[in-house]
Amino acid sequence: MKGKRFFLICATLALIAVGSRGDLHAMDMNRAIRDARSAADYDALARYYEDAAAEMDARVEEHEALLQQYDAYAHRYGHQASSLRMNCSALIDAYRLAADLNRNMARSLRQLTATQ
Repeated sequence: MKGKRFFLICATLALIAVGSRGDLHAMDMNRAIRDARSAADYDALARYYEDAAAEMDARVEEHEALLQQYDAYAHRYGHQASSLRMNCSALIDAYRLAADLNRNMARSLRQLTATQ
């Protein structure tokens, strides 16, 4: 069972990485953060992370709707209903975590903006 859970977590993280919008991850964030000097730079980075958090929130809502559908119509999905619900719940948790991390990064960058 632990092997299944580990695989599910790895698969979830892979889906997040692959399924994320390309433009959100187009730039090298380590370099952008390292090279930021002005309040405007930090503000732009904060907006980037806020946009990423909003994208993750949208994905949470999407998967919550799917989860409700899987619960309401479990009989249509047969023996796969349990797996679909479990996968959907794991994705919801992963997207919530990603949204929280992005919001925390944006908050930290906003604090840097305030000190500039």
